[in-house]
This record gives sequence, C-alpha cells and structure tokens, in this order.
Amino acid sequence: MLRQSVGGVQMMSTVSSYVECFEVERHKQKAQIERMSQENAWLRDELAIANKRLQLSEQRCATLDEQRSHLQFLTDLKAYQPDSSAEVCRCGISTYRVRALDLNSPKFCTPS
Repeated sequence: MLRQSVGGVQMMSTVSSYVECFEVERHKQKAQIERMSQENAWLRDELAIANKRLQLSEQRCATLDEQRSHLQFLTDLKAYQPDSSAEVCRCGISTYRVRALDLNSPKFCTPS
C-alpha cells in the first residue's frame, strides 16, 4: 500500500511539473504576442510616415516638372520673339521676361 502511495505521489509530481512547464511556456508566448503587436503598430506608424513623405516628394517632383516645362516653354517662346517689346511674367517664385509674339514677322508669314 505504501508503494502505491509513493507511485501516486511521483505521478502527481510529474504531472505538476508538466503543468508548470506548460504555464511558463504559455506566459512566454503571451509576452511574445504582446511584443509583436507593439512592433506591428510601430511598423504601421513608420509606414504611414514613409507614405506621407513619398506623397510629398511626388507632389514636389510634379511641381518641379511643371515649372521646368513652363520654363522650357518660355525659353522656346523667347527664341521666336523680337527683343523690342518685353513684358514681365511672374511664374511661381521667379520672374521671367517674355517678349510679345509678332505674327506679322517674316518668320510667321507664308509666301503668297
């Protein structure tokens, strides 16, 4: 009878040890889930910031492309205009001189 009691105590000790290991592992996994949730939130915030910066950069790039296109247009326009009459064109930050287009000049008249 004493042997059965000792065997029962050993079995209860082994089961208790397994349950304790299981609880420790479960606690570790909960802590890991919490850390991963925090990291996930941080990464989402970083992604939102990066997306905002990308959007601003794309807007600046589009603005600069538009300004470059306008400057190219003004440069091309300047090549076809005489120097005699000039007017000021304010475009964004800078000021440019634009000469009036003379459609009666020999460059634009077609032979009859």
